[in-house]
Amino acid sequence: MKAVIMCAGRSTRMHPITLTRPKPLLQVANKTLLQHNLEQLKGVVQEVVVITGYMEGKIRESLGPSFDGMKISYVEQKEQLGTGHALLQAEKLLKGSFVVMMGDDLYSREDIARCARHEYCILGKEVPDPKSFGVITVEGGVMKGLVEKPKDPKSNIANTGLYVMTDKIFPTIRSLKK
Repeated sequence: MKAVIMCAGRSTRMHPITLTRPKPLLQVANKTLLQHNLEQLKGVVQEVVVITGYMEGKIRESLGPSFDGMKISYVEQKEQLGTGHALLQAEKLLKGSFVVMMGDDLYSREDIARCARHEYCILGKEVPDPKSFGVITVEGGVMKGLVEKPKDPKSNIANTGLYVMTDKIFPTIRSLKK
């Protein structure tokens, strides 16, 4: 299985810190956010595709062609046109099931592995005030909706930005972009 890590964004809300480095390369506990997530992927995936954009060279330079035995491929998203568009840039490298995660968030190996057991999965987290998140609605253990930053949320489950999907998603993403 492969993982896709989204690292293309400019992270403008983190300025001035991100004027000199992309947010996935910010350090927490002496490691970059990206390194923390790559460590969590070890044993769950064999290969990682990193979607770059903003300061693309710094991300490539920091990781190189592999990380702790996992092959790393890079795909540049020249224009930051959203997550779906970023994923389309990696379509040729993705077959079957794959994990998608944000490069500027932190995830646990347990959550990643639990999601990776499914053909399709979205990881959510209950939060006290979901208005500033994407909000997932669930019925009978099945996701029924996802609304970005709703004024009147129908649930308290926030989207964490971790997904498992298959290459069957690409025609749907392309149809939404039209």
